[in-house]
Amino acid sequence: MSSLILQSAPLKQIQTKNDLLSYSSGDIHVILNFSEKPRQVELLEHTTWQTLWSYNASHLEKNKIYLPQRAGWIGKRNT
Repeated sequence: MSSLILQSAPLKQIQTKNDLLSYSSGDIHVILNFSEKPRQVELLEHTTWQTLWSYNASHLEKNKIYLPQRAGWIGKRNT
């Protein structure tokens, strides 16, 4: 399965609410859903390139995250 590797963002730009993580900076807007188990990440909304974070238990870790390929996602492809 193809995946995308997206770079990580500055932690101060990250906000969490319940199981949702959002990142917003200028024209970049990302909303992630961590409610599924095991912690599969769904990219709900975005514009331009973005930077994502992995979710580990009850805290965020700066890390590369692997996402299923979808049209409109921008990043480095890992096959």
